[in-house]
Amino acid sequence: MSLEFFFYSVLLVLGAIIQFKNSIQMTKKIYIPIVLLFFIIVRFNNFDVDFVVYAQYMHGFSIFMYREVAFYFLLTQLYSLVQNEIFTFIIFDFILFYFILKIVKNIPNNKSILFIPILMTSFPFIMGLENVYRQYGAVIFFLYSYTIRVKSEIKSNMLFMVSILFHNSLLFFLPILIIKKFFFFNLKLRIIISTLLSIAIVIILYMMLNESFSNLKSNYSTGLNLVIVYYSLFLFILFFFLIKFKFKLIKIIKQFPSMFVASITLFPFVLWSESDTAAERLGMIFISILMLELFNYSLDIKDLNKAKFFRLLIFLFFSIPTLVFTSARMLLI
Repeated sequence: MSLEFFFYSVLLVLGAIIQFKNSIQMTKKIYIPIVLLFFIIVRFNNFDVDFVVYAQYMHGFSIFMYREVAFYFLLTQLYSLVQNEIFTFIIFDFILFYFILKIVKNIPNNKSILFIPILMTSFPFIMGLENVYRQYGAVIFFLYSYTIRVKSEIKSNMLFMVSILFHNSLLFFLPILIIKKFFFFNLKLRIIISTLLSIAIVIILYMMLNESFSNLKSNYSTGLNLVIVYYSLFLFILFFFLIKFKFKLIKIIKQFPSMFVASITLFPFVLWSESDTAAERLGMIFISILMLELFNYSLDIKDLNKAKFFRLLIFLFFSIPTLVFTSARMLLI
């Protein structure tokens, strides 16, 4: 067992205990310090796949950097200060974790910090931390944008732009923010706009597929066609909440906009096998957003035991795949 895998296992066990005990103090005093230590251990391990390329880009400017200038600018500037690839990534990790703390702070509940264990050991975030790093950073800024959307649409839009300049594919997630808030439009009108935009995005993605759609992909795939798995997950949760909310679709869309947008955006890619890897990357982002929405829903559950059980279920449901999928497990090993 590698040290990296050992510390992930520790985080997994601690995370389960934290959700079971609803322990805010354990998260602050034990879990977060171990997460920071885990970052350091990961970076002192050999660079995996995409990180070899990121390390190369630290040393010189490339025209490719214009597309995701926020990511590469920060990466190159950090490297120019520390002159060490490993320490550059560690500082980058710590900066991104700071914004995770900002996300938590924007969730209006004293138990919001319990979201950190759910997020940090989840399959999408481990894949991001270990390999698809630009996507990892982009999702963090998108979640930050999402959590402040109702409070400040202007600041939300600015953070959304940062997420796009980390990874251009985040542009396709604008319909989710529109459902949350879009100028003075009411919810029903926002849903209509979001639906039309989601359909337009699907058409654009198809048009890009044969030319430059590969730019949305990581150089590394999970090795499985997970698009159908992701889509089935969204449909299953949607069906569950349709029953739970007595088929009040508008209420469900308001609570879980990512689930609604994903059901439109990912559907064609379930049928078209050529887009497996790219759609898989999109599916991972949708899951990251869905985790936040499910966590927010758990905070509204009045029965403490039911709320703890629901959060534990979310934690296990999105963390266990890291151990099940060979590709993710091998990154840790």
